[in-house]
Amino acid sequence: MSDRCDKSRDQNQVKERLQACMRRSDLMSGWSVGSCRECREKEASAFFEVFDREGRAYWLLTGPLRNWQQVSCLWTHLQWVSGIIAQSSHIFRFLGPMLPEICWQFHEDIYIGHWERRSDMPYFQALSPDNPPRFENLVQLTAFLRLLQTGPNPFMKTRSVSTLQATEERARRLADAIESRIPPKPVFRNWRSFYLQNARAISRSAHYELTLSLGPYVNECFAYTDRGALLVDFPFFLGQGVAHMDLCRILHGQKHLSVQDRQYLVDLYFNMDSPPHFFTLLAHHQMTATLLDLESSPGDSAQEQEQVNQLAALSRQYDLFRTPVPHWYR
Repeated sequence: MSDRCDKSRDQNQVKERLQACMRRSDLMSGWSVGSCRECREKEASAFFEVFDREGRAYWLLTGPLRNWQQVSCLWTHLQWVSGIIAQSSHIFRFLGPMLPEICWQFHEDIYIGHWERRSDMPYFQALSPDNPPRFENLVQLTAFLRLLQTGPNPFMKTRSVSTLQATEERARRLADAIESRIPPKPVFRNWRSFYLQNARAISRSAHYELTLSLGPYVNECFAYTDRGALLVDFPFFLGQGVAHMDLCRILHGQKHLSVQDRQYLVDLYFNMDSPPHFFTLLAHHQMTATLLDLESSPGDSAQEQEQVNQLAALSRQYDLFRTPVPHWYR
């Protein structure tokens, strides 16, 4: 309870300070601050929804001025990514830039950036079997994810390499903790050896590296307009992750995508030359996410059975946990 109270108190303090800065701003005087949508407490950075005097909604990012150099470099890189995509064809020029124009301001020791909301529809929520993704949007999406990873990684530190090296040990601890909850059925016979073998490959192979990543925001930050344009509009923070993990998160999180659309995502992302080690990463990510959900679900509950069923579906997807290449890609 105290952690939640501290978090709420910190957010209220940031909100009060933000409101004071807006009152002194010629541009934002009379605006109101809504709820905090995302925050990164360690860096004292937060996203708020704000409203102008006419009630139009905006997103606002604020944080300490000591972090501005890093934020500025990351924003410049994102603008470069958006510009490359927009200039690559007349279709993308017509759809417009994926990123919004941000107005940056500086008040005392904080920075503020705000932009008007361009869409109310999260991209992946708009997709369904009756509304499959358009090919040009898949091209935009995969290009954005690949180009994002070409930039300098300001989060990289010497000890970052241990993130990859510890993959096998983390997987072993999770497997030990969850083993008693896996039913003794043939469909699960190879789950442990398959899971640990993939983790070992990630820990010890030179194929895996750390890059810029949208992390958990990759399934949330993209938006969709009524004219079919793919945008980056909802709040997100960049961080560090294993290369290609953002694509893994999309493939795991968007289970409603058809086999063809999943194939398009992988082929477009890798320019028709998908490396074998990507599927090792994908299989490991999907199993880790499912096992963690199983671990956190109450015993003998509907949630537990749902995760057991998810694990069984993964077993069939990977030929009873014998190959890291899913059947839908072969």
